[in-house]
Amino acid sequence: ALKEMSIPQYRLFKKSVGALIKADHQVSLFEFSLYRMVIRRLNGEFGSSRATEVKYHRVKALLPHCRVLLTLLARIGHGDSEDGGEKPFAEAMSMLIEGEQTMLDRREGRLSHFDRALKELNMASPMLKERVLKAALHCVVCNGVVSVKEGELLRVIADGLDCPLPPIS
Repeated sequence: ALKEMSIPQYRLFKKSVGALIKADHQVSLFEFSLYRMVIRRLNGEFGSSRATEVKYHRVKALLPHCRVLLTLLARIGHGDSEDGGEKPFAEAMSMLIEGEQTMLDRREGRLSHFDRALKELNMASPMLKERVLKAALHCVVCNGVVSVKEGELLRVIADGLDCPLPPIS
């Protein structure tokens, strides 16, 4: 039904949904996820999205963006654990690069940073996207439990990378 809107209706829809999300001066993970996925799909229908060009061919250039993505995932899924998510984060990062990597502090791990990082990660080569998605999946499943928030965020990541979500086992 949303694809049947006219372009002016779509612009008003997009603006209205954004205003609703910001009305309480907070953006929940659910609101962020839903907005990002719906608007991303509709942008393609209404001509406001371009084909993504490959900008990154090496994982090293993506590390700052991977740290943002995996920090948020680790905090959402394991922030209450004894290590605060450090272990899942470290394991996931080790799937991308050797050597110790540290999680970002809470100020650098916000949804706005995550959104920017995901846009940059979408400019990676398909093989790099697959590696990043597998690392994200590992970060989520390493404790054997996938929370609703982790699942939501994982779907946003897969959608943002234009990659199918591999089976969660």
